[in-house]
Amino acid sequence: MQKDLNLRQGRLVGYPEDYYFELQDHPTTAKAVANTLSRQLHGMVYGIALPHWNLLEALQELDLWFGRKKTKTYVYNIVARSTLLHWIIEALSQDPELISICFWMINGKKIERWSTRKDGGLQFMDSLAVLQDLQVKENIFHVVHCLKFTIHPGNHKMYS
Repeated sequence: MQKDLNLRQGRLVGYPEDYYFELQDHPTTAKAVANTLSRQLHGMVYGIALPHWNLLEALQELDLWFGRKKTKTYVYNIVARSTLLHWIIEALSQDPELISICFWMINGKKIERWSTRKDGGLQFMDSLAVLQDLQVKENIFHVVHCLKFTIHPGNHKMYS
């Protein structure tokens, strides 16, 4: 690999066995072989490989799985989400104070000890914000109590 390539460009070069090409050495065409392997060709290979590399990086971020069954190819992605967590986040839309906090944070204002979660919820310090409603909290405790497996946050054991 050439020393003047940065790390990202170096990954694009790959290994010679990754590319199909034939190199035939003839004494009369040594100059043509040298021109073929010059930097100009590498620049062209970079130009061809870069869109494919960007596509592969985008697919990798989606965490897709590929499967094949007979003549069909399947692309799938499995995401497990807690319905309880989704229900808590939906319930937050009933509180005007939490709505205003979310509005200010979306518009770029930083509010001390508050942050947004990737799933759309609000987090106060290290805990998910829950609506201050007795009915909501009772529903949460009822659902958690009826779960098959319960793990206490301060413990490493699982109880059934």
